[in-house]
Amino acid sequence: GLYELRGRDGARSAPVLAANVDPAESDLTPLDPAELVAAATAAEPAEPGNATPETAAADREHQQSLWWYLIVVALLVLLGETLLANRMPRTMT
Repeated sequence: GLYELRGRDGARSAPVLAANVDPAESDLTPLDPAELVAAATAAEPAEPGNATPETAAADREHQQSLWWYLIVVALLVLLGETLLANRMPRTMT
């Protein structure tokens, strides 16, 4: 459908927007609870080789451990910048 956004005074606040929604997304039939649980708890497919899903997940977690250090470094830089900015003299121009 086509949508036109207007403010409280009736003036157009944005151009006309078009939205083409897939009709299948408006299907409101109830979902079988067992099907929902099965979809939410489905195990990941095993990776090639002899790796079990548990070891594959542990390997992925180990590969992603670098991000924690990067986040901590970014937070420390942010904290240091804040402390430095508060100590700098403020000059009015």
